[in-house]
Amino acid sequence: MSKDPESGGSPMEAQDSLISVRRYRKLLATAVIGVSLVALAPLLIMTWVNYFQYQEAFRSESTRPMVRFAANGKQSLESFLSARTSALTLLIQERSFSDLRNSRELNRVLNSLKQAFGGFVDLGVINGEGIQVAYAGPYDLQGRSYADYEWFHAVRARGVFVSDVFLGYRDTPHFVIAVQRDLGDGDRFILRATFDTDVINRLVNSLLVQASGDAFIINDAGVLQTPSRFFGSVLEL
Repeated sequence: MSKDPESGGSPMEAQDSLISVRRYRKLLATAVIGVSLVALAPLLIMTWVNYFQYQEAFRSESTRPMVRFAANGKQSLESFLSARTSALTLLIQERSFSDLRNSRELNRVLNSLKQAFGGFVDLGVINGEGIQVAYAGPYDLQGRSYADYEWFHAVRARGVFVSDVFLGYRDTPHFVIAVQRDLGDGDRFILRATFDTDVINRLVNSLLVQASGDAFIINDAGVLQTPSRFFGSVLEL
């Protein structure tokens, strides 16, 4: 095959040269991309890891005061309820049914509890049928039946029960702590103490750092047990 005198080479050689240039450029681009990926991949991975670590640290720092507040509130409430439950448990074990069903004696016991612990509104002695056979307090509740109340069946089953906030006969928000004592032969009686929600409201509000803040207690059903600045009054859902 003759060569083109003007081009200095055959068409075949020119085509091979063009293919070689294209292949070189492709190899060069592949090498540059490969080196870039090797160099950038660790940086991108570390950036991604650091971002999520920062997010987690920020979330932890943001929620830590709230977690501490909730823990302090839980501890204060548990301490309040535990002290009064223990006092009622000791009382029902140390005093006989005949002593506690004496209204005058029950009034003396109530006054002692108010002075020693605070928060008590009234005391009631309820027999095994759910009838309140003795009462000490500001309401006319002597002889009332609690046989259909949830707390009555709960304390009969468990021996000790702290209720949610409810209205009851007095038609005002309150909760009860009730303890039971077996008298033998299947007979039993219950000592029940009532507390207004004001005592819990004060306890919760005492934990607030800022006056403009909001703190409240809800039960398992999401019903407010104390009033909320932003979400409603007691017993609202």
